Amino acid sequence: MKKCLTEVELLTNKERIIFQQQVMYSTSGNSFWKAGSLRLTNKRLLFFQHKSIIYEVSLDQIKEVRLITKPYILGVQKPMLYLSSRERGKGKLPAWFVADNPERLIKMIVEAIPTKE
Repeated sequence: MKKCLTEVELLTNKERIIFQQQVMYSTSGNSFWKAGSLRLTNKRLLFFQHKSIIYEVSLDQIKEVRLITKPYILGVQKPMLYLSSRERGKGKLPAWFVADNPERLIKMIVEAIPTKE
């Protein structure tokens, strides 16, 4: 079930938005793309569409984030962000995001991931 939240309800205790950007999102990276807002907080990465969370992953559960080039709409090759997580279940599949300046977005996500001590 999708969660419909206000901006205030979205954030947990001591959580703050670091960055947000309009992106295209897909769980296949090939054909079906959704437009929405990607929000990076100090604890999670969330993809919103019409105030509903469609994709959510805790930063400490991100397994891989990298830049790949794949066919996009009409087969045009496009650089995109690929993300996989250690979490399993609905909404935890690998995800692809098409964004302006995906390299910058990847750098921000990597820098936000907590280091293991």
